[in-house]
Amino acid sequence: MPDRCEVLPGDSVVARRGGGLLWVDAPGSPALVAALHACLGVSGPGADRVLSAVAGQVSSLAHGSASFALVLADTAGGAGTGVALWSGKGQPAVDGVPVSGSSVEGCTLASGFTLGQTLYVGPGAAAPTMPPGVAYDLVEGTVPGSGAMLQLAKPAPAASSAVPAATARESPGSDRVPARAARPPPRWSPVSRRRSGGPSRRRRPCCASTTAWS
Repeated sequence: MPDRCEVLPGDSVVARRGGGLLWVDAPGSPALVAALHACLGVSGPGADRVLSAVAGQVSSLAHGSASFALVLADTAGGAGTGVALWSGKGQPAVDGVPVSGSSVEGCTLASGFTLGQTLYVGPGAAAPTMPPGVAYDLVEGTVPGSGAMLQLAKPAPAASSAVPAATARESPGSDRVPARAARPPPRWSPVSRRRSGGPSRRRRPCCASTTAWS
């Protein structure tokens, strides 16, 4: 099941691209909105440095009050971490809990926080309850909205790499020749000295006996 992004109707701006999610309320500050939009394509190592650099330009790009909340989610390989930058009334939240960060150039930056099942960007300290029937799904692009809730899909379980052990049973039709049974030891019989068709001969003693004549 893919990620689902629910957008609440409103007059502000909600944008989504890749792993980036943005809510911004900055009327009269198109340069700031464009700079935040450009950050949606940032990913991988160094994303926190990019957002820190943008924070240093907010004061010069914004004209009047400006509020925004920008989150870059990294879910590749089951990582499940995010980087966020927000200012004014903007506040990101994970599973209804506001994300905490450190102050950078008048904004707040958070890096490496763990994602959960839901990710919210918008005004307020926590995600509001989404009324049924008023939110719509944003796959990618920019639409009017007063906030956005991203339902994160669970990563697929890793396939087992275990290899079943081979069995010793031979498969039917195998070409293997069965081993022959061991032959019993031969039984030896005494050799007969009788010639075929003739009487047997008696062997004379080696020494003849002598008889004394009187």
